[in-house]
Amino acid sequence: VFAPVVLDSNLVVVDGGVIRNFPVDEVKAMGADIVIGVYTGFQENVTADDLNSLDKILSRSAASYGIYDSREQIKKVD
Repeated sequence: VFAPVVLDSNLVVVDGGVIRNFPVDEVKAMGADIVIGVYTGFQENVTADDLNSLDKILSRSAASYGIYDSREQIKKVD
């Protein structure tokens, strides 16, 4: 996680993992012909026993969309 950076005094940018941690669509839009990718994100098969503290629950909640999106993006790699 990287600290946000202010650009042009009115635009705040943050680490891309906040929105998309597996950016296949973006690199294809930039012109990539072949995309090789490996998912190294959050573990997908957690149980209720794994979520035994507030920080683990909050972390998992924040990661839920990223996990879903990564599943969709990985379908698009070569």
